[in-house]
Amino acid sequence: MTFWPRLALASLLLVPILSRPATAQIPFGPPPPDTASTDSSATATTSRRIPGAVVEWLPVDSAEGALLLEPGVGATAGGLSLRGGAPGRYRTYVNGVDLTPGHGTRRLGLAPGTVGAASAIVGPLPASLAGSPSGALLYATPAAFPLGRAGRLSWETDRFTSGLGVNRIEGMIGRSTRSSTMFLGGQLVGQKAAEFGADARDAPIFDAAGSDTVVTVPGVGNVDVPAAALARGDCALFAGSANARVADNYGAACDDDRTPAAAASGYRLMAVSDNALGRTGRISVMALRARDSERLFDYASLFNPGNLFGRETEAQVYAVTLTGQLGARRRGGTWRLAVSRQTDRLTISPLTPESEADTRDPAGGFMLGGLDFRWDRKSFPVDSALVADYRANNPGTRRSPYDLDNVDQYRLVDAWRDGPYALFGFSERGGPVGRLSIFEEKRTVAAGSATWRSSSNSDFTLGAEYVRYAVASYEHELLSQAFSDVYRAEPRRGAVFAEQRFRYGELSLVLGIRHDFYDANGARPWVLDTLPTLPGGGANPRFGEYHPFPRISSYSDADGSYLLNGQVVPLVVSREDERHSAWSPTLRTTFALGDASRVRAGITRTAAMPDLSLALERINTDLAITSPADTFGTDLDLERAWHAELGVTRRLGGGLSADVAAYRRTESGAPAVRLVSLPDPTRGNALVDLLQRQSVGTAGVTGLETRLGWSSPAVRAAIGWTWQRARIGVEDSLAPGIEDIPAPWERPHTLVASLGFDAPDGQSGIFRDASLALALRWSSGTPYSACADDALSDHPCLAGIIGDPASRRLPALRQLDLRFARRLGGESGRVTAWIDARNLFGRRNAVRVYSASGGTTSESAEADARQDARFSYQSEAAANDMLVGGTIDLTFGGAGAGGCAGWVSVSGSPAEPNCVSLVRAEARWGNGDGLFTESEQAAAADAAFAGFVGSGFFSAPRRIRLGFEIGL
Repeated sequence: MTFWPRLALASLLLVPILSRPATAQIPFGPPPPDTASTDSSATATTSRRIPGAVVEWLPVDSAEGALLLEPGVGATAGGLSLRGGAPGRYRTYVNGVDLTPGHGTRRLGLAPGTVGAASAIVGPLPASLAGSPSGALLYATPAAFPLGRAGRLSWETDRFTSGLGVNRIEGMIGRSTRSSTMFLGGQLVGQKAAEFGADARDAPIFDAAGSDTVVTVPGVGNVDVPAAALARGDCALFAGSANARVADNYGAACDDDRTPAAAASGYRLMAVSDNALGRTGRISVMALRARDSERLFDYASLFNPGNLFGRETEAQVYAVTLTGQLGARRRGGTWRLAVSRQTDRLTISPLTPESEADTRDPAGGFMLGGLDFRWDRKSFPVDSALVADYRANNPGTRRSPYDLDNVDQYRLVDAWRDGPYALFGFSERGGPVGRLSIFEEKRTVAAGSATWRSSSNSDFTLGAEYVRYAVASYEHELLSQAFSDVYRAEPRRGAVFAEQRFRYGELSLVLGIRHDFYDANGARPWVLDTLPTLPGGGANPRFGEYHPFPRISSYSDADGSYLLNGQVVPLVVSREDERHSAWSPTLRTTFALGDASRVRAGITRTAAMPDLSLALERINTDLAITSPADTFGTDLDLERAWHAELGVTRRLGGGLSADVAAYRRTESGAPAVRLVSLPDPTRGNALVDLLQRQSVGTAGVTGLETRLGWSSPAVRAAIGWTWQRARIGVEDSLAPGIEDIPAPWERPHTLVASLGFDAPDGQSGIFRDASLALALRWSSGTPYSACADDALSDHPCLAGIIGDPASRRLPALRQLDLRFARRLGGESGRVTAWIDARNLFGRRNAVRVYSASGGTTSESAEADARQDARFSYQSEAAANDMLVGGTIDLTFGGAGAGGCAGWVSVSGSPAEPNCVSLVRAEARWGNGDGLFTESEQAAAADAAFAGFVGSGFFSAPRRIRLGFEIGL
């Protein structure tokens, strides 16, 4: 059934039962006033604020999705981009508690029902937030409820409209008294298959479906030839096959859009209690927990499930906040103190056999118990002993879960032509092999501030914050030390800030100063120069001095010491990173022009701690155990930026308002990779080229934002446009062509619009007691470099770049989403039902292309894959004298697969399983006559190319979900 009949059917199912009037309930109701656009005199900067009711009302899954409908907030693969800043490089606060991790990836999200308001500060930051690289996201939980209790429970699913097997359960309950508020909310999401894009269904995926047959191979024994059943794709694709079992798909179900062994599940929980403390104080306690579990799809391992991996992230926060009053109410002020303990964890590891079986097709997509891994932080702790073993690199020590001195025993075995294409590439046994990641970051965060009136027209704020981290990180291939990274560290950062606000009639002026500091607390290897003379002759001025170089265990003699000037000194020492600090001034002002207009201007300097994963990168890795293409971190400095803006907001009357802002931000000191030449002590101080990450990156963003908003009792509408030019570079670059190029996340033009309609009382027809919301986003494509080979646009160019770097751009992204809801149950009704349609018109938005051609197909890549497959098929057929021209004769006098007993591989080894797979491939991709023609071989090769490479070029297709909510 196509989309439109499905939508019509879903509407018919809803209309008969949604035809009774209903009363308003939280959060369903008229659109809130247009509050998302403007600066406020409190911040004197551009802030986009969205009430929590709007977050739930819009067709989005998170507060971040709602903020994307505002100018200045961009979408990138690595997270949000605020005014052209690097993805994810902003601070995140919930109820004023800083939840920003030291390692850039955010692992804590909030359920939409637990958000009372969401704000994105995209303009120059106040001194209290100026430690952020590009902006800040501020979330508040629901602050109040009607006296007594209020709550709701909802369920959303796509099970009635096909799709990915999404089930989303949300609930919240709150209770308010005159002195306290308590709130509990959460979300549970299950998804039977990950989203692989609009072209995923065009690339059939097969899964093992038991045994096809068992053959006996001389010298090997019995070999089980697995049955390859269609799991994703057109379920009728092989219904006409001459082979009955292939036509019946070996009795296995076909899931159409769903990719096998790719389930994802997660939860978000929040509990908040806010209570009066004495006559003027309050105490707030907040607890947040979140977990995301996902199976990592690996087509080549579907027939060897022991090699399948999973990924799981966890986050938790426990925070206490105290607030109170200073002095008398009129002439005093307020104070605030917040202390929190936070934890982020990440595990990417092979699944245990039990967990792999239990989570392959979970009911409703829910994996309530999470994933169980062969190795995690408990079974393979990242402790000081592991770091010591890794640094020493002694044989027999614990550097990997495997014996690194005897890795052949763990390698994958790909002996036969398994799978639906009768090609090699599907391992039968061995492993697991791959990259093991175990990460944990713990943070203790303390922040306090006080604000008091210093005169009749001014206020003064003084505050400080301090964060102490405890980080344990392990990144290691199970079979190899190349590109490995292991460390434990206890970084710290902090700041003190002060801000003075003056008010002179219509003018508000804010002056601020902030001092930031951070210390990565890492110890890096410095090696001793032991050459008295230079290689070309002459005295060596560096003799007897230490200089940084990644030699830890590979530069030493028996005891790692050296006799220098009659004194025994070590060849390698560890030196602590420096403490980095910076002062940052802020100046922000607003001025009212009459009753309807307000002008704002500001300039702020920020100094931000770099991503700790870059500052501590390869800090314990010896050059001898990794690749020359590896990147080594250095002692990174603070990232500095200047941000200036000029904006104006004007109320145009009739609920209409307009906002315009122009801005410029320049950044320096960002981590960037440079090619350097350093003397290697193990090579007689010969210069060796290394890749180092240094604080030499630059960026410049210039932009213009406009927004027009209109609100009435029944309608809330907004439209915004952003023009942006974001450039990055490297200071004193040794690699030409990487200065002043488009940033990978740059989108020059973005148009966003949202429209919400809530039927007024007395409305009849389909819109009676109904709500409709539309969300539109159109944006320029991101840049990429044209490669001399068939590399994809999201992969590096291995054969060189054609023309200038980042000189091409992906097609524009265009998407319209819709949400239509109705209330049920008459005057006492507390049930709401809705239809949520994403990408309503089913547009195929390209997210990657072949960089050489700029298209989503590559004739040369497909031809190369077809040629390789043809050579593989025909060379083995020739070894068995079964090649006639280009056709492989698999009839065996009418015996079919029963005649395969004498089949051999190209090397002459018995290979009956290969023959059986070839017979099945001919029945699947051909006409079943036993003659595997060149055109049939090409069909199998094309399908293999599509399954492994030729999909994932487009974002999600049209997706429809139905939802129901019950008021408690």
